Amino acid sequence: MVLGLSYMDLAFIIILLISGITGAIKGFAKIMFSFLSFIIIVLVAGLLCEWVGGLLYPVFGKAIEGGFADWIKSNDVIVQIEGVGEVSLFNSPHDWTDSSKIDLALSSLGIPALIHNILTAIIYPTFASFGKEAVLAEKLPPVLARWVVNVIAFIILALVIALILFFIKRAVFKAISKKPTLNRTNRILGCIVSLFYTYSMMSVILMIVGTLVTSMGLFTGVQEFFASQSNASANGWFPIFRFMYHHNFIGEFIIKQFLMMIPK
Repeated sequence: MVLGLSYMDLAFIIILLISGITGAIKGFAKIMFSFLSFIIIVLVAGLLCEWVGGLLYPVFGKAIEGGFADWIKSNDVIVQIEGVGEVSLFNSPHDWTDSSKIDLALSSLGIPALIHNILTAIIYPTFASFGKEAVLAEKLPPVLARWVVNVIAFIILALVIALILFFIKRAVFKAISKKPTLNRTNRILGCIVSLFYTYSMMSVILMIVGTLVTSMGLFTGVQEFFASQSNASANGWFPIFRFMYHHNFIGEFIIKQFLMMIPK
């Protein structure tokens, strides 16, 4: 405890103070424009990436698909199937609705458990959609190639939109800076919006770290530290960390919305 605050409470308060001061200096217009720009970039790029990816796929999608096919072929393993004997895992038909088969395939491909645990909501339904008698070496490469092309399309769209918004921003802020009264209001609102924005980002980070250390059993030391800080925060005069750790509504909402927009 420092000054009646847990270490995490103190760290969060310092971050919020810095954010509030920075927001007041930059002003509402710049802070809000940056926030809205981020939302616009993610929304528009997320909505259009699959369509643009479809246009890009004939250009280099097949090459990527071939690379994935070679990768899967080079990592093939022989498995023992009851009543059948030894068969290829990737070049023989299997039941991909079986989660144990999916786990075996992912580990054989060298995918870290951490990654496929995080992406469970995407990976497992995708494998299951292949059905009960599918050859993974035929089904998986096109899907992986499509994901990669969609992500490339998302990045290209994000860069183009960001560039357009940058020029709009330069034109708009020239008018705001020339009006003193508007400028004062601009700074006050900038402080408020910056505080909310920073609080939201801290909520997201805490949600991600909290998910990793609790649901996956990772970083035991971090989990113990968070638990002790939560208890210490309860006895402090401003228990912001305890509230965020146990009632992280904003972080949960943002993470859910982001996962909905991942290119399929």
